[in-house]
Amino acid sequence: MRLNGVKAGFRALTMWHPYGRAFSNPRWWRRLLQAAIVWRPSSGAHLSSEPPTLVVTCDLELDPPWGLGSWNERGLRGIREGLPRFLDLLDAHGVRGTFFVEGILARLAPDAVFEVARRGHEVGCHGLAHESYGGAYPIDKTIPYPRILEGRTGKATALRQAKELLENLVGVSVSSFRAPFLHIDSSGADAAADAGFLIDSSLENRLFGFLSVPLHLDPGNPLASSRNKERCPHPLIEIPVSVDPRPRLRSYHPYGVVGPRSQTHAVLERIIMAHAVVGVVPVLVVLTHPWEFVEGFESPFGRFYGTVRLRWFEQLIEQATLFRFATIGSWGLAWEQSRCSWHADGQRVEG
Repeated sequence: MRLNGVKAGFRALTMWHPYGRAFSNPRWWRRLLQAAIVWRPSSGAHLSSEPPTLVVTCDLELDPPWGLGSWNERGLRGIREGLPRFLDLLDAHGVRGTFFVEGILARLAPDAVFEVARRGHEVGCHGLAHESYGGAYPIDKTIPYPRILEGRTGKATALRQAKELLENLVGVSVSSFRAPFLHIDSSGADAAADAGFLIDSSLENRLFGFLSVPLHLDPGNPLASSRNKERCPHPLIEIPVSVDPRPRLRSYHPYGVVGPRSQTHAVLERIIMAHAVVGVVPVLVVLTHPWEFVEGFESPFGRFYGTVRLRWFEQLIEQATLFRFATIGSWGLAWEQSRCSWHADGQRVEG
């Protein structure tokens, strides 16, 4: 049993990452050195007078097809068992978050999706059926290859269909998007804007110096923030998913933010300090899934699921005493209206 756990952990650590090429860029090494400043007591970091923001997000999807032959064989165990536990936890602490929902769940589990909206959470879109919006996505042998959408038009068509299914069910506009696998390319970002989305949360903050503050992407390059002041940036507001800002050479995984109490406390401190180094208000965007809260759920990522994972998440909320809570949509639009240099008057400028 222990040997199997070691093997599973090794597989998870060695999984190919779609943005691995970012580590070959000299700018990555510069950011790594900049992040190291966080550990120096004399760094001169200045804490913002504004409270940091914690954005709780959940990718509401069918169970991953680990060990199965097709993405069409996914089940609803996470939706039926894990989602109610997570919703009750958020209710107990008065937290409202953003749930990025697969469009097909509007047909397969409409009551669950409607319940999320009824409890006051933002409903975002997680694609139609967990297809790839970033081209080929090589993954390890524990999971089959997903469907790959080709071209801006094909991706936009799928996103419009998913958006329409969700909006017809919950009765409100769906303006936030997160690509499955956190995998998106330039045509995927353009397609999301074409489909009417205003906010994206498909990238990890390590691509932007470990900061999850909102930003407009550079047109044609979803891996970079817009630096050209002479032309309008990409219309999407990007709010990156948070990872631990501790300097390291290996790829990160966003699940590492939520863990045992001491680990979580250390991560919160590092995230606050990483933002303080560059003088911006800290933002922590946490990612989770309903199947993480199912007792005995098997996955290649380890055994800390069900009650243990739920307790860790509750400890995160309890320790975030300095944080205010927000949804992706409310935080992104508030940033654009008050801090974005391109939208100082509150009007969106089309690219």
